[in-house]
Order: sequence, then C-alpha cells, then structure tokens
Amino acid sequence: MIRILIIEDDPDRVEKLCSWLPADVIAVTARSAGTAMGVLKRSKGKVYAGIMLDHDLEKRPVCETDLRLCGQDVVHLIVENIPRHVPNVSAESTLLMSKVVLYLFYYDGNT
Repeated sequence: MIRILIIEDDPDRVEKLCSWLPADVIAVTARSAGTAMGVLKRSKGKVYAGIMLDHDLEKRPVCETDLRLCGQDVVHLIVENIPRHVPNVSAESTLLMSKVVLYLFYYDGNT
C-alpha cells in the first residue's frame, strides 16, 4: 500500500492533487500545521512514498495554536519522524509541478 501525505490548506488544491493519484495510492491529508504535526508524530516509523507541504497554512486554522504555526514548524517534525529517503516537496510550486512530483513518487516506489 502506497501512502502520500498532503499537507495543504486549500481544499481545491487538495482535491486536484488527490484526483491525480492512482487508485492504489492513499492520500493522507492534513489541512493545518497542527493537524500535520499530529499526523507526523503518530506516523513515526511508518513510511510515506512522499510528502507534499504547503508552507503557508493560514487558510484553515483548526484551533488558535494553528494561527501561530506554519510549514516551517511542520518541517522540523518531518526531519525528526520521517526517514530521509522519503521525498518531500513544497506544494507552493505550480499544480503542474505537483502532478509531476506525484507521478515520480508513485513510479519510483513501484519500479
């Protein structure tokens, strides 16, 4: 089973990214920095095929703490909890670039 972690607060972008995934890839989504940090703490030892991170996570704060958090806070937990071989990319790039990256994550893990 292949899992990709998508940390993105724009629901339209999440929907678009998920629509590009093959049927056998599971998208784990987090729409705020605090939620992403919780997912990463619980994911220690689990492997994602890749992580896509939006550094500007201000659109959908879940709680007051999220107003003080950003993608850089999430990066620290990625470094602590996710093996170095797992590719990650900032979703600040264009959606086209994101599609290319998702393709590479999928096919790199299935070759």
